[in-house]
Amino acid sequence: MRFPSKSMLLELAVSIFAAAFLLAIAVSFIRGNWRLFLSSANRDEISAQRAKEWKDAIARDDRKMAIVIADSLNEGEPFVVPPYEYARPVFELGLSTLVLSSPLSKFDFDSWRDAWILRQFLSENILENAGPGESFEKLITSFEIVSSPSEETPPLKLSEILLKKRAGEADFLRVFCRIMQMKSWEPALVVRLDEKGAPLDMLCEIRRNGSVWLFSPSRGIARENMSAADSVYSYESSPFKLPSEVSGAPRSFVYLIPSEFQDYRAPNQDLARKIADPSLCFGIDPLGRMERFKSQKIPGAKDESIFFWKYPFIVLKAQKDFPKDWLRTGAASQN
Repeated sequence: MRFPSKSMLLELAVSIFAAAFLLAIAVSFIRGNWRLFLSSANRDEISAQRAKEWKDAIARDDRKMAIVIADSLNEGEPFVVPPYEYARPVFELGLSTLVLSSPLSKFDFDSWRDAWILRQFLSENILENAGPGESFEKLITSFEIVSSPSEETPPLKLSEILLKKRAGEADFLRVFCRIMQMKSWEPALVVRLDEKGAPLDMLCEIRRNGSVWLFSPSRGIARENMSAADSVYSYESSPFKLPSEVSGAPRSFVYLIPSEFQDYRAPNQDLARKIADPSLCFGIDPLGRMERFKSQKIPGAKDESIFFWKYPFIVLKAQKDFPKDWLRTGAASQN
């Protein structure tokens, strides 16, 4: 009987090892890319099921599961470098771009939960189909607007503001603007300036399909068919005249695009597209909103007078559990 030579045995062992190695690579690839082997219909069905599971986790306040499901829905999305337009306000506040691009976390969950709670609020108060004026009236009469909030740390969650029913004007506007977005209106904040460019007050303007409303939370005023330009250039006949103790009249204004800080984050924007539920308002790209706003060619709204609203980032930075690695290198020593 003839036995195989040592060289033949060695070749056989190498062949078996190579086959096993290739099999392991194939299994690993299939595990990581199993969606590629599904039909488009099957992929859509699985995504829809996962989206439902995500909503269920939000409803029962299950943060851990909601983030796990969100990560699975976002799996395969390429890393996106934050646009310069986002990096600029972040850098100006001494923050790192990690604020914009880090993995999903409790802060993102808070924004999802806020979206769910605000939807419940509209439903419980029979406001789903209410117009802007009625919605503003309901909200403003249930809130106490204070000039100097007593809280040492301003609330980051919109639901916390809604629950307390006592807020500074800026925090009230965070809630009101989000509700208007849920109703498919495009909100913008208006800062009226004196002749030296110093801010006098803040209003809120909303637009949709050619319609416009203007609001003043501090004075509880809402007017249809009136714009920021009307409140400045027709000041003497405007119901938005400043209190008598304020000297001077507004001479110009700037627009601020209001968004929660989580909306700037690419993972949240990706997830919002996957969930595709307009009744849950989160992750709407602020840059896209700004570009749409500019394209309307609103009287008095020059491109150089339209900015992102930094206040939500300031609120984030003030939180006791703010991640220190979200500070820009060297910024910690400056603050």
